[in-house]
Amino acid sequence: MGSRSLVAVLFLGLVACEDNTGPGGPSRLDFAVGPPSAAVGSVLVPDVVVAARNEEGETAGDWQGSVALRLAAGGDGILQGSTTVESVGGTAIFHDLRMTEAGSGFQLVASSDGLESEPSEPFDVHEIFVSDYVTSGEEHTCALRDGGTVYCWGANSWGQLGNGTWTDAPLPGAAETSERFASLTAGGFHTCGLTETGIGYCWGSNQYGQLGAASGETCPDPSSQGLRPCSTTPIAISGGVTWSKLAAGTHHTCGLTTEGEVLCWGSGFYGQLGVGEGVESAELPTPVAGGHEFVDMDAGYLHTCGIDQDGRVYCWGSNIYGEVGDNSLGVPRYEPVPAITEERFASVYTGGTVCHGHTCAITPDGDTWCWGRNYQSGSNGAGQFATVPTPLAGDPGLAEVAVGGYMVCGIGIDRTLYCWGEGAYSRLGLGSANSVFTPTAILPEMSFSSVGPGNDHACAVTAAGATYCWGRNNRGQLGSTSSQDGWSIPVAVWQD
Repeated sequence: MGSRSLVAVLFLGLVACEDNTGPGGPSRLDFAVGPPSAAVGSVLVPDVVVAARNEEGETAGDWQGSVALRLAAGGDGILQGSTTVESVGGTAIFHDLRMTEAGSGFQLVASSDGLESEPSEPFDVHEIFVSDYVTSGEEHTCALRDGGTVYCWGANSWGQLGNGTWTDAPLPGAAETSERFASLTAGGFHTCGLTETGIGYCWGSNQYGQLGAASGETCPDPSSQGLRPCSTTPIAISGGVTWSKLAAGTHHTCGLTTEGEVLCWGSGFYGQLGVGEGVESAELPTPVAGGHEFVDMDAGYLHTCGIDQDGRVYCWGSNIYGEVGDNSLGVPRYEPVPAITEERFASVYTGGTVCHGHTCAITPDGDTWCWGRNYQSGSNGAGQFATVPTPLAGDPGLAEVAVGGYMVCGIGIDRTLYCWGEGAYSRLGLGSANSVFTPTAILPEMSFSSVGPGNDHACAVTAAGATYCWGRNNRGQLGSTSSQDGWSIPVAVWQD
């Protein structure tokens, strides 16, 4: 054999003996984080992570290579997104995977340079829950769909889901009622709805009379292990009043009649009922003092506000953070007082929680003003207070606003969704836990029709009806059976 032939044989032998899986090198691929169940078209959260492992089962940290994913089992869906990525430190992270069709038993396989993983654990892809309107309480969410049917999910210790139980439910389920509703409002631990004919119903906690009727039912109190009044199904508000709007606060409820009168019931310890000092609670709808004729109103954590026929805003209740707007701080108002401003408003929105209280209102020209705790007032600079109505910094032009516990969200005139406030639990839906003090767009490529921020989570509905939630998920309030404790970006709610 000639020298050149010998060299060629030796070279081929060396090539054949090359081993990327040698000492310290990878011998297989594993799913360090397998594909989670998700909704059709939604990003798989958390990210899928593939690791290159050596013979000892450790991550081959020095290995670099392209890792590709493909469907190995399941239905007819297509895996979309970045299905091939470069590994870093022996791992490949897939950030934007989506599935195009619903189904069950999907599995993925990862491959790279002759290495291939075992199929992943099976995962399911759910249809997206479609709704027309959404509202959020402290740890529960409710929505309207199918011509006025109520669906709720999340915390249910007080029966606030209306399904006849006090068991939490992570997926949307219909309330136990034959009524069809035109609007919904979620309070801290109760929910109320208004039929097209103006009849009001409430369900959930009745500890302070916030349902507006005697429920004759009790639920286990999570804090005391005793029993407290509640209703696990919708019951009619007493009095036979025809309402044009209902608003549920944390422990109280208010309603606006078709004649322009506001009545409130439930807890009144801080003056949030507006019926005068010394009334700690009211079990039946009670007229607010002052004889005002209102065109709009809203109930917050511990305060309430309304707008009269001339566009003047009045507030009453807790004023720890200036949320009443009369240039005072820490002085509760037991009857309606006017906010100090020359502006006239068309709509008002209230919210808050422990250590927070805030109010926003929109003028007929579409300008938003806010006051109270400054995280939510959009005035740049956390931890301060605005004790009178103050123009919203960075106002993008909002058609409506919804005030939550620690944040505010709004829908622009162009149907863009915005949120701002404290960012803990990623409740702003911006991909991080950072706080933002001016309106910041969420999913700006989409158009939205409804938004409902709660305490540590929020939900919204697109113009096409797709329902999304984000933030904390400790009680299933985001609408999925995922074990994740929350989402930092909007993720579609699953259809059961």
